[in-house]
Amino acid sequence: MEAPRRRANRSHMARPNLPEWVTRLLLDLDREMRIRGLALSTRRTYRAHARRFYERREEGDVLATNQEIRQWILALLRAGRSPSYANQALSALRFLHRHVLGEPGPVAEVPSPKRKKRLPKVLGRAELRRFFEQLPTPKARAMVLTMYAAGLRVSEVARLRVDDIDSDRGQILVREAKGGKDRYVMLSPALLGALREYARTERPHHWLFPAGHRRDRPITARTIQRIVTQAARSAGIPRRVTPHMLRHSFATHLLEAGTDIRYIQKLLGHSKISTTVIYTHVTKDRPPVILSPLDRLLEEGGTTDGTQPGGADEAPTSHPAETAPSPPPESPAAGPGAGAGIGTPPARPRPRSPGQPETPKRRRLPKRPPGKNPAPHRERRPPPE
Repeated sequence: MEAPRRRANRSHMARPNLPEWVTRLLLDLDREMRIRGLALSTRRTYRAHARRFYERREEGDVLATNQEIRQWILALLRAGRSPSYANQALSALRFLHRHVLGEPGPVAEVPSPKRKKRLPKVLGRAELRRFFEQLPTPKARAMVLTMYAAGLRVSEVARLRVDDIDSDRGQILVREAKGGKDRYVMLSPALLGALREYARTERPHHWLFPAGHRRDRPITARTIQRIVTQAARSAGIPRRVTPHMLRHSFATHLLEAGTDIRYIQKLLGHSKISTTVIYTHVTKDRPPVILSPLDRLLEEGGTTDGTQPGGADEAPTSHPAETAPSPPPESPAAGPGAGAGIGTPPARPRPRSPGQPETPKRRRLPKRPPGKNPAPHRERRPPPE
């Protein structure tokens, strides 16, 4: 099975009017990409960009200059190509010069075109219902429902196997997704019912969604895209609907339902949470009411001035032993210490009863500078009899 596929790739690179030296260069590029484990779609994209860049160059002019690469990227942008397309072309030339030609210098200083930050496009629930009703066959319905119910990419749905469906645990195994990573996604009961209905009619053996003419090969992503476009047109949706919009709708509707964003990140297979956060900008429902920590503190009890919630007139209780009798009232203007308090007379010392010994005055220890060890504990001497 591998030999015909390899011949197909070589025939793709060896075009009739393509110079032989360019064909050898593309074969070297494909070999280096295979060694480093690049995905098949990435290898095809890089080969196509390298072929377009070198097919009109003269033989022996392999190493491009910095100015030539800048002019090539500028020509792509002027021709109406998107910044993402220009970045792909630049990445292909960077890989070729660094790993095949061994001269990364000419491409290293070429800046990457800045991408536009666009919000994901999603379908509403009413549009999805009309869209699902227009799917013609159980196979088409099962494929489209899998993309929406599990949030899969179109390439991930196309390469699902029968063994990847775990109905007992309610999970779907996604093998070698973007970045070569495996992950598990949820299998909803409604999707399981649609898959069983499809399996009763088609009887898939190895691939869950095989190609129509070759059951030993998976269905192509282009076929799924064509099914989605025709169903959206039949449903009367004026916008252009793509399979990736179903993945966007999956994440957005989960976020609107209150699902934690980190769980959505794991389901989508995103390496960074910043990639998943973009769906917060397209949610329709209002976010939950955010309560300030100050309001929550006041609800639990307490005030901002440090007093108890019982009121300012309620005095704090003290221990009975610490309570001293109040001094007798005296005129505020009497005595030299009348201004010591706000309307409070100075307190007189308590008279000593006859026969009571005089209490010695306590000596205050000098304050030590900070960082010094405290003074050792000394036993208090009893008062003299």
